[in-house]
Amino acid sequence: MKKKALCVLLTTALCLGLAACGKEAATSDAEGSAMEAVEETQETEEADAAADAADASAEETEDQKAAAETEEEAAEEPAAAQDSVYESQNGWSVRYYPSVFNVNESDDKNMVDFVYSGEAGGTSMASFQYLPGQDAKTVRDDLIKDSADNYEVTDGELSFGPAFRADQKPAEGNDPYVKEDYYAVPLNDGTLLIDVLVHITRQDEIDIPISDSIAMLFDSLTLSESTPARDEGLVYMGGLYSHDGKSDMNLALFRKDGVPVVLVQEGDKFYYGDLETEEATLEDGSTYNKFSVEDKTFGYRFDEESTGVLMDENGDLHDSLELDESVAQDMWSESGN
Repeated sequence: MKKKALCVLLTTALCLGLAACGKEAATSDAEGSAMEAVEETQETEEADAAADAADASAEETEDQKAAAETEEEAAEEPAAAQDSVYESQNGWSVRYYPSVFNVNESDDKNMVDFVYSGEAGGTSMASFQYLPGQDAKTVRDDLIKDSADNYEVTDGELSFGPAFRADQKPAEGNDPYVKEDYYAVPLNDGTLLIDVLVHITRQDEIDIPISDSIAMLFDSLTLSESTPARDEGLVYMGGLYSHDGKSDMNLALFRKDGVPVVLVQEGDKFYYGDLETEEATLEDGSTYNKFSVEDKTFGYRFDEESTGVLMDENGDLHDSLELDESVAQDMWSESGN
């Protein structure tokens, strides 16, 4: 009985051992499979990360390349054109591009040419000339009186106001030709004459930029009341006006282009010339500056506190006060010098 029980016990122990071994083997297999899965996941994530990094690097490279190309293109492109304003002393102004037009002024600045500097078939320009005291319609009609059949004549409004126009009719055929149009604009008791001269090549790539540039001048033209012209080479040095009620004499001293000059006004008469003075003595022993201009002899003396003495052409003395610069400038403009 004891032997049989021992066998049973050994058999049971063996079965338990085998079961335990089977359990350990199963656990080992499961753990192995889990480890393999983790490793595969890690490998996949690492591969994905590497792919993402590669894509990001490629995108960065493309962005850098695009940025470099943009910078290179920007470097090659010219800077944006800057426009300027031309303001005339006669009460008009226009906007223009200095890179497109060369501006040439006459000595008296009553005439200004805007000459196109780009590609053209010949000289192409817009000329602005102020003609004081002249009627706009008469100016236009006189310009075309010998060739009126070659022009379309209209009287109407442009963006800046009324204008008397004469547009030259286009030439027939396909050959290049020169076209000249006139616009006479009333301005400040005179006429602003706009003369547009263009060499028509019949090539759009040349003619259109010229037309657009000149159109900009017209579109930006502004008219206003003018102020008396001021000579840039004129410097006011002082003056006096009689205030004793016995004379209306005014005296203004200037330096014009570095040369001393004098302007005397008596009523509506003006006397002008180079200033050459000599010291003279009055009966009371005081001195003054005597000068001659246009066969007339005058005199003056500056005293303290903006006062002085004027001597008219008859030799009469007049107590005087300092002449304001704005009055002196108006005298200059009215005198026509």
